[in-house]
Order: sequence, then C-alpha cells, then structure tokens
Amino acid sequence: MNPPATISPPIQNSTSASSPSSAESIDPYVLRPNEARSLLAGAEWKRFAVLGDSLAEGVGDTTNGYFTLSWADRVAAELGVPAYLNLGTERLTARAVARDQLEQAVAWRPDLVAVIAGGNDVLNADPDLYETERALESIYRRTRESGADVVAFTLMDPSSIFGDGRLARRIGALNSMIRHLAARVGVTLADLAIRPFGDERSIYSADLKHPNMRGHAIVASAVIESLADLLRTKQGQF
Repeated sequence: MNPPATISPPIQNSTSASSPSSAESIDPYVLRPNEARSLLAGAEWKRFAVLGDSLAEGVGDTTNGYFTLSWADRVAAELGVPAYLNLGTERLTARAVARDQLEQAVAWRPDLVAVIAGGNDVLNADPDLYETERALESIYRRTRESGADVVAFTLMDPSSIFGDGRLARRIGALNSMIRHLAARVGVTLADLAIRPFGDERSIYSADLKHPNMRGHAIVASAVIESLADLLRTKQGQF
C-alpha cells in the first residue's frame, strides 16, 4: 500500500531528455505541457486518489527520450493537486481493489478518483465478468456518492502482438462492460482501447502487459483530455 504523496508540477526527471529533440516532446500522441495546462484551466480538484492494480501503481519499463513518470504522477503534476494518493497494487483483481482500497480511499476524502482495474480478471482463461462488473460498479458508485468526480478506464489490448484471439475477446468483453457501466453510473471514461499510439509495440514494456513510459505518457494524455471534457460539462460548455 502506498502512502499519500504530495506532488507539485512541473516534475522533472534527469533520466530523460528535456530538450526539443526529446522523443516525448515530439510524440504526436502525447500532449505538450502547455496543451495539458490549457485543457485543465479552471480545474479545482485538490485531492486526487488512484485505485487499482499495477496499471494504477505505475509499473512500466523506462523508455529512451521519455520522462520516467507514471500516467498518474503525470496527471497529478499537471493538475497541481496539493494531495495525491496512489493505492495501486500489483496483481489485484477488481474484487480485491474494492475490498482492499475502496474504503481507505473514501476515508481520505478525494474530490477526484481514477479507477483502473479488471486487467488481472481477464488474464484468467475463464473470467467471471459478472463479478468484475459488480466490483467495479461498487467502486464507481461509492466514490461518486462520496462527492468525488470519477474517471474509469478501458484497457489497451496487446493481444494482437502475440496473436491471442481468446485474450482479445476477453479484453473486448471487459471494455464493452466498462463503457456501459460508466455510462450507467455516470462516471467519466478514459477510453484507452480506442486511443491511437502509432506502432503498437512501442507502448508496451517487455512483459507485453504493462505500458512502458511512452505508453504512460499516452495514457496520461488520454486522462487529461477526458478530464477536460468533464470540466467543460461542469462549466456548462458544450
């Protein structure tokens, strides 16, 4: 379990180039810092909590030319939140996330929550997606009822890289369920499954399960754009 951490933007990391020639600075699928700040102008979130598995925790290989920062750390930095709690833990199913993290997160009183879970469920050859749906719905509803804005995620699908059609079908079913559940409960969706990223292999770590730092940069951009849509809705701008 990770303790609360405070992050103040901008975050700089000496392991990655910060010059205009940096791969991150010219990646067409990654927002520039000024773009992210513009999209988030007017955001008033102060307490950002992240729940989920290793994708929430920020597991991923370093990538030459990209800052070594998880998507959640990037989003926290761009928001400039004074309080940031990441409870992400490897190997947890959605049910375990609900059991182990939900009440702790609510007790921390966040006003913005990101929930990314379900990936470990579909690694099972015969997943119980009804159980996954119940767990995710409990997380979405409980955090919404606490007064927080909530971001849900579909998952990117690496199955085509190694030709696993059965895994592709399981991930597709999970993503379809998450889209419908997010709409039903009324949470914001970062639809990573339809996110463009160019060369598919270039966003994954060596294990082909977790995004590398390029992948994390792209996920952060997707989250920021989803938050910008939420802001426009809250501000009555359509």
